[in-house]
Amino acid sequence: MDYNQIALFVNVVEAGSLSEAARRMGVAKSNVSRSLTALEKDIGSQLVYRNTRNFHPTEAGINFYNQCKGPMFEVRMAAENLKQDESVLKGKFIITTALDIALTILPPIVAEFSKKYPKLNLEIRAEDRRVDLVQEGVDLAIRMGHLQDSNLKALKISEISMILVASSQYVNNSPKVRTIENLADHRMIAFNKRFEKGFTLIKRGGKSQKIKAHSSMLANTPLFAKSFAMLNQGIALLPDIICYEEIKQGDLVRILPDWATESTPCSFVWPSHVSESAKVRAFVDFSKDLLRKYFITSTY
Repeated sequence: MDYNQIALFVNVVEAGSLSEAARRMGVAKSNVSRSLTALEKDIGSQLVYRNTRNFHPTEAGINFYNQCKGPMFEVRMAAENLKQDESVLKGKFIITTALDIALTILPPIVAEFSKKYPKLNLEIRAEDRRVDLVQEGVDLAIRMGHLQDSNLKALKISEISMILVASSQYVNNSPKVRTIENLADHRMIAFNKRFEKGFTLIKRGGKSQKIKAHSSMLANTPLFAKSFAMLNQGIALLPDIICYEEIKQGDLVRILPDWATESTPCSFVWPSHVSESAKVRAFVDFSKDLLRKYFITSTY
């Protein structure tokens, strides 16, 4: 069996057409077609249905592709690592993360990383959905929550919690909040219906307390809720990582700073069947300590 033909078949399926596969590989479409036909003859099964209008893998083709894509991807990554000096990283590098991280803490870090590796073609995707890293060809993700997919590897960056914040102007013009009970005297801003009528906070040291707080304003994203807090509309419960700069500059003030929600891990995640690439290793090593400073409650 010709393993070059198997690699070509994987490229054809991922490209979505013979012509696009030929364009990506820089060969004639007729050569791609002949190689695919030879592979099908060798295997004894049609792998791709194709005519002038339609192109799609057969059931046998899908099964064969799923068995081949992981090993072929790993071979490509191993070859790339052998020929690629970390000091001159190049090629495409795709990172995906949640919208809140992508619009707050990630841009300055990516910008500095890009300066260090100017030949690297970076693609940053802000996506509030669970991306299939292997299927969509993504190199690295930054995710919140516990790892559930056994096909992925993870390296924890830190722990993320939600904290109470308000604008400095709101704090100066409103009753002081010295205890949990004082929250009842304030306008509350929620970014999720789960927190609209209450939430649980944990005091530094372990004590937890359920808070009944009817929110006077409900936004559908943390960044949206933060905007209302910045506009002096009340006290907001927000992820600590999106408040770092505003707290540092004094635009937002922590309310009850010894209290926060239960923490959850925030981690780098990449496909487990792929040997860790030089690009992934370089970005993780470069950014892990820079990212950790944004997790205000990480020392709890």
